[in-house]
Amino acid sequence: AGLYHVVLRAQDRDGDVDDVALDIVIDPAGVRDHAFVMFRGADLPMTKDATGRLSGRYDPTRDTQTLGSAQLCVPFSLADGQALFKNEYNGATSVLSPTSPLTMYGGWLVSSLNGTPEQNANAPKPTSWVGLREGQFLAWTGDGGRPTDFDAVLVWRKDQFAALGGSGNYRFTSDPQTCALRVDLTSLVDDGNNEIRFVIVHRDAGGDTWYLSEAAYTSPYLKDGYWQLDTFSGNAAPGKRWAVIPAPSGANVAMPPRGPLVFQAKAFTNVQAVGLMYHGHRWGYHYSFGFNRFFALGARQ
Repeated sequence: AGLYHVVLRAQDRDGDVDDVALDIVIDPAGVRDHAFVMFRGADLPMTKDATGRLSGRYDPTRDTQTLGSAQLCVPFSLADGQALFKNEYNGATSVLSPTSPLTMYGGWLVSSLNGTPEQNANAPKPTSWVGLREGQFLAWTGDGGRPTDFDAVLVWRKDQFAALGGSGNYRFTSDPQTCALRVDLTSLVDDGNNEIRFVIVHRDAGGDTWYLSEAAYTSPYLKDGYWQLDTFSGNAAPGKRWAVIPAPSGANVAMPPRGPLVFQAKAFTNVQAVGLMYHGHRWGYHYSFGFNRFFALGARQ
C-alpha cells in the first residue's frame, strides 16, 4: 500500500521524447478502491459462426416480439434468468453465467417511422441484429427505406459487480478513483440524433429508483473513442447532476424527454445497477451502435 510516482516515456522514430507523470495509489483490498463492473468484449467466450466471425445473440428464450407492423423489441427485464446474452449464437458450447459482467440486462426497441411518400409506398420493415459479436456489443438496426428510431437500456446488476473485498453497500464517492463511469465506443453512425446517457439504479428509502445523468454524449458519428463521467456523486455542478426517471418496463425503453426532467445533486450510497440508455435515429436504411468496454469504478466498505 502507498503512493507511487510513475513516468511513462514514449520515443518516436525521429528520437523525439515525450513524458507523462502519473500518481498511483495502492490500497489494501476492500479499504477504498473497488471496481464495480467491467464489461470487456475481448473476454467474450463466443464460438465462430458460419462466416468465421465471433458472434452471440440475446437469449432466444426472450426472442424478438413484434408490436404491430412497425416495431420490434426485446422487452426490458432485470429479473433473474433474464440476462440478454445468455447463450451463444450457434450452439451451447459456452453459456454465460447470469452474474458474469460479459452479459447484461435490459431491453431494446426498433421502430419504423413515416418518411417521404416514396418511403411510405412500402410497408414498414423494422429489422435488427442485437448481440455480442466480434468482441463487442453491437446493434445493427433500421429499415430498408423508412426512417427508424432505436432505443435501448443496458444495465449490469449488483450481483455482477466484481467483489474485491470489503463489506457493506456499493457506493460512489466524491473521488474520481471511486466515482467514474465510462464506455468505449466502436460504432456509432446515424443522421445526427445519437444520445447516450448513464443510468444508475439506487435503493432509496422508498425502494429502487432510476436516475438518468444530465451529461450526455450526442455526437452524430464516432468510429473509435470513449465517453467518461466522474466525480458525480453528490455533485451539484451542471453536467454532474441526475434526474429521477420512470423505471423501464416492457417495450418502454425510450429516452425520457429532457424538458420535464429535474436534475439535482445525488449521492449514491447503495447502488443496485449501473448502465447506459441510448437513443438513435436514422432517416433511412441501417446503422450501428457498438461498444467493446463499459466500466464503473466505485467503493464498498
